[in-house]
Parts: sequence; C-alpha cells; structure tokens
Amino acid sequence: LDDAGVDYVIPLEEYARIKETQKIYNKRHDTAHWNALGTMAGLKLLNEKVRTYHPGIPVLDEEAFDLTYEEVQIEFISLPLKDTVPVYTLKPEYAESIVQDHELSFKLEHMEGTSIQHFINENALSDASILILQDSFLQDNWQYFAYRYREVYMISRQNYERMQYYVE
Repeated sequence: LDDAGVDYVIPLEEYARIKETQKIYNKRHDTAHWNALGTMAGLKLLNEKVRTYHPGIPVLDEEAFDLTYEEVQIEFISLPLKDTVPVYTLKPEYAESIVQDHELSFKLEHMEGTSIQHFINENALSDASILILQDSFLQDNWQYFAYRYREVYMISRQNYERMQYYVE
C-alpha cells in the first residue's frame, strides 16, 4: 500500500490497548470478526483518517448509539453454546430519517450473491456521500455511516471488476 501511495489504517496498537479493558472480540460467537466494540474502535480510527482529507465529515460518535448486550447462539454449529455480545443500535432521533433504497441492487450490475446497499438520509449530519467497498466486516453495519452521510453506498468487495463503474 505504501508503494502504491494508498493510505490505510491498521489498528494493531489501538486494539492491543483497548482489549486490556474491553472485550472487542467474541471468540466463541464469531471467529472472523470484531464485535461491536471492536467495530466502533476500528471505524473511529478510520473516521479520523478520512477527516484528515475531508475535515467536514462528522465524527463517529458513540453517543449517537445505545449499547446493549445480547445473548446469542453460537454461529455455524448446532451445539447449545451461547455467548453475550455487545450491540450498538442507532438512537431513534438519528435513525428516523434513514431510508434504504432497495432498487439500487436491481439497477447496478453486480456479482450474483453479493450485496449492494444504498441508504438515503435527508437529515444526515453532512451533505456528503460515501461509497464503501466492503467485506463481511462491514456487512449490515450501515448505521455507523447513514446518520452522518446524506447517501451511503455499500458494495461487496467481490465486485472488484466493477469498482471503476461504481465510482463513475
């Protein structure tokens, strides 16, 4: 990435520090992803990086969310194992004006079985739009963006060959 001049965030030091006081990864529940606390920490770091280029982008603020803990069944197996995971839910005053445009996935060419999500928020904290080429880490994590951006486009990274098409 350095050789290509691509900016990036690798949160190893921050996660090492945070995990001393918070459980940011539920090994029993989801072996492939950070939990909501880890997601929030990583996205806050990413937001800081984006704001160096676009200072008008609102800060990702934990105060816009309610944090609860839910007991969940362990994924991918039928054993009666449970785990307690943190869940961030966007507060109603931020979420009420967010609308998902389901038509976009029918309009844009994409690989079958991949997701394309489009959210519109006329009352967003900024007029900016964002295109997110995402992997499973951000799947269904639209709320971290949709209250801050007027339009949010989230497209699975498996659509690599069409990325330039999406940007245009």
